[in-house]
Amino acid sequence: MSADLLRLVDEAAIRRLLYTYCRGVDRRDLALVRSCYTSAALDERGVYQGNVDGLMGYLSTRLPQFERTMHLLANVTADIGREVAHAETYAIAVHRLPEKETRPEHDYIVGFRYVDDLVRGDRGWLIEHRRCVFEWAQTREVQARLGYTGRTRRSPRLRRRSDLIDGSERVPNLDSDLKLVIAEAEIRRVLYTYCRGVDRRDYTLVRSCYEDGAIDDHGKYRGSVDGFIMFLRTELERFTRTMHFVGNVIVDVTGDTAWSEAYTIAFHRLTPDATNQESDYISGLRYLDRHTRREGKWRIAERRCIYEWSRVEPFDTESSFPEGFAMGQPFPNDVVYTMSAETIDS
Repeated sequence: MSADLLRLVDEAAIRRLLYTYCRGVDRRDLALVRSCYTSAALDERGVYQGNVDGLMGYLSTRLPQFERTMHLLANVTADIGREVAHAETYAIAVHRLPEKETRPEHDYIVGFRYVDDLVRGDRGWLIEHRRCVFEWAQTREVQARLGYTGRTRRSPRLRRRSDLIDGSERVPNLDSDLKLVIAEAEIRRVLYTYCRGVDRRDYTLVRSCYEDGAIDDHGKYRGSVDGFIMFLRTELERFTRTMHFVGNVIVDVTGDTAWSEAYTIAFHRLTPDATNQESDYISGLRYLDRHTRREGKWRIAERRCIYEWSRVEPFDTESSFPEGFAMGQPFPNDVVYTMSAETIDS
């Protein structure tokens, strides 16, 4: 296998490690979190600096303070050597704090970077030294909610890291690893294409992401994919625009079936109410999908939306874009369609 392909396999394995850590924290699965570190790992995160076993003790007392958490990752870059690697990962963490007598329910949101030293061992890539570098923080009061309450139980059908490594040793298999990388890339494209279809109101594109006979559980709608498309046409009329941002994606593949968990933040600009006041409905959720591969194409066969948090915020008119800024448009008028056509025709 060429050096370029080996690098792709290693980059994918490192991303899975980082996403698995987030799953462990957000599901309160400390054994899963611990499995992401070496036995002598160090962790530095401001209020806690010490070894990984002490980190487990810190998390066991810190996490119960929050009603729920969601750690969304992006911009993963890694410099990879034969046995060591250095990675930087951008992160946004949302912490829902419950209402108290002296404090309303609110979200504590932090933007930061994970800067990690990694080592390759018998169990694959593991964190040897983690540093959390903080960039910004803000608090948002939960003034209102729309939609659904979240669920903190373990993700169904998705295996834990300890199940995947089956003990203390993982036998490398570059051929199967490369096949997993390819499947992950194809499934991520399905997830991203779904978001484009919803946000651009391109319902044919949304439908193309699902198998015939697929089932979708969006909370307010549970049923067939064709019924879901009809539901979307009506539901999206409530919003002047939407943006679905997908971050962490973990994929497990068995033959022509795959299961994925995709962390998502969805922004919805609500149409003006009777007082002509616009507002933003923001929700954090996970897409739990079963995919099937037919004729070489992965599509969604079953989707469940697991909601973590939501809030409604008044729209600040001072933050509107001035004239001259290209704004998102529905299909077929958005620049993504016109630019693609221009590129193909040129």
